[in-house]
Formats: sequence, C-alpha cells, structure tokens
Amino acid sequence: EVGYKSYIKDEKDEPFIMGINQNWTGSLPFTIIYSKKSGSVIDLWEGRKSETKFKSAINIAINSWWRKILILIQKKKIQID
Repeated sequence: EVGYKSYIKDEKDEPFIMGINQNWTGSLPFTIIYSKKSGSVIDLWEGRKSETKFKSAINIAINSWWRKILILIQKKKIQID
C-alpha cells in the first residue's frame, strides 16, 4: 500500500502540463523541488542533472524557511529577544 496520494492523468497533455507548471515543455525527465515549509517552487528543470544539482536544490528547499526568517530579522520585521 502506498502511503501518499497518486494521480492518473486522464486529460490531454497540454492542460495537464500547464497544470503542473507553465514553464514545463512536457519533456521528461522533469523535476520540481518545493520548499519544505511553504510549498513554493525552489527550483525546476528538464533533463538530466548532476547529483550536486539535486543535493543543492534539496538543501535549499529544506532550509529555505530559515533563510526567510534571517532576511526578516535583517530587515527588522522580526525582533528576537
């Protein structure tokens, strides 16, 4: 049993592709890395990439919310006592 949602594409290619990401041409492989905290897109690409590229994007995704907090602290929008 799968512990997550799975989907089956049952529509034409173009609406499906645009529904995933408007920058995707439909080429495979296609990778999207989402932020762990916000769910926003951190990076995306078509084609093969190096292990270093994957690790870098994943590290940014995992740690992206810390960066946002640090930026807000620097802009004095959050105060730490």
